[in-house]
Amino acid sequence: MQDNIIQVSMYLSIIVGLILCGAYLLKKMKTVGFQTQGPIRIVASLSLGLKEKLVLIQIGDKQQILLGVSPEKIEKIQSFDEAIVRSDEADLDTFQDKLKEIMTQSPN
Repeated sequence: MQDNIIQVSMYLSIIVGLILCGAYLLKKMKTVGFQTQGPIRIVASLSLGLKEKLVLIQIGDKQQILLGVSPEKIEKIQSFDEAIVRSDEADLDTFQDKLKEIMTQSPN
């Protein structure tokens, strides 16, 4: 009888441990992979640290907005009337290159 209780407790702790590990991995691997087909969509994302990232969103067909996202707030950094990165070819290298190019330009 006591062996059965120990065995059940052991299996239960393994299952709870697997659930907790899965939740931890899901939280750590949370990415911007849920792009919608609506009027507002995420074009590119660049992680700046554990909890900070830059996100480029597209509104409509042309306008794009660069946002700084942190746990405390979301802040608009720059707004573009024309698309700087096309959503069908947005990858990390393109986004980083365009961001460097924009950051080095002097303000008019």
